[in-house]
Amino acid sequence: VRRALRLLLAALDAAVHPAADQRYAFLVYNASVHFWHVARPLLRTAALRHVAPELRSMTERLERADDADKRWRVQMLMTCAEAFDDAEDYGAAADFAAKAHAHAREL
Repeated sequence: VRRALRLLLAALDAAVHPAADQRYAFLVYNASVHFWHVARPLLRTAALRHVAPELRSMTERLERADDADKRWRVQMLMTCAEAFDDAEDYGAAADFAAKAHAHAREL
């Protein structure tokens, strides 16, 4: 599962590359949905820690793309916060939770 997630993120790099045309930014959202479906078996307590680095990469890409779907961004950010909490990286978990809170206030 982690290998598939890394391949998905590598393919997404072309869409978020600074030289890439902005019209391909929608691929970030689409990739995040596919990411969610692939990672789904590991999105549970005691397994989340194994996908924390990949979740961080995906949420950072969503943030950079400034995707308009705030609810989805909040969902991804909170899942990322839970993953880092599960990995006992409480500082990163708090950072992602704070970002999610900021987006949730805008809803």
